[in-house]
Amino acid sequence: MPSAANPTVVPEGYLLRPGDTLTVSVWKETELQSEVLIRPDGGISFALAGDVQAAGHTVADLAQTLQGRVREYIPDAVVTVAVKTVLGNQVYVIGKVNKPGNFC
Repeated sequence: MPSAANPTVVPEGYLLRPGDTLTVSVWKETELQSEVLIRPDGGISFALAGDVQAAGHTVADLAQTLQGRVREYIPDAVVTVAVKTVLGNQVYVIGKVNKPGNFC
């Protein structure tokens, strides 16, 4: 099971999706470390950065966007983003069907 110390390995260029869980941290700022879930609308909320669109962007793009916003308050901030879990776009089928369950 992935953890903050051992995040999920995603291919380079992976586009983030709603349902993915990310670990976001700012170097040397212990209060600015958190696990965030990409909401169904594709956004995330992070301290000092506010709401940011994450879905449809790569991890590197999101880190750069967050870093730009955080640097308005902490000029030398270095933001790191890692994918903790990939769960995006799960669909649950229930009722009288041949194969109920969850599907990606």
